[in-house]
Amino acid sequence: MDRRRHSAPSHYGDALLAVAAFEHAAREGAPESRVTCEAPLSLAGAVILWSGMSTDVSLLREPALGLRPVPATGHAQPGGRLG
Repeated sequence: MDRRRHSAPSHYGDALLAVAAFEHAAREGAPESRVTCEAPLSLAGAVILWSGMSTDVSLLREPALGLRPVPATGHAQPGGRLG
């Protein structure tokens, strides 16, 4: 699949696609992440610890949620396929 077909021509457009993908995933319930790893290292968790917002070091091992933008012509399928 040619990924360029579903990308925006600007950072602003990319951000809009990301928000739309998140909103779509939120409506569908707990989405399947496109990012998997046996022992993840959460940069978001590291920032939370660094900022002092929490002292819970288990945040460093929270898995990430990777979403694929949903183009106007289809819906994301499990495994990242577009239908």
